[in-house]
Amino acid sequence: LREPKPEIGDLRPPVWLKGSARKEWKRITAVMPRGVITLADLVPLALYCSLAGEFIDLEKNGQQMRVTRIAELRYIASDFGLTPSARTRLVVPQKLNDNDANEEERYFGT
Repeated sequence: LREPKPEIGDLRPPVWLKGSARKEWKRITAVMPRGVITLADLVPLALYCSLAGEFIDLEKNGQQMRVTRIAELRYIASDFGLTPSARTRLVVPQKLNDNDANEEERYFGT
């Protein structure tokens, strides 16, 4: 594939992300395959986490999120492959043995 390959870097949550949104950031970055989320995705990922955190907090308080906000959450989740059907569209490099691959191959699968 010839798409740009942004730097992966350190995916720590932004300092302004708090509460349930911050927990969602940590959860999702721990389970996503390396290379799917890059430094270029920090703001869209933070937006996803903010919406997910809002959903979680509302549900904990017995409230419901507005339908338009749920649609936004689902749209962004789909962009990151966070739904079963969206995952089928992701292309993730195969895991390589660190001893057999150079730095670029390990992170970008090239």
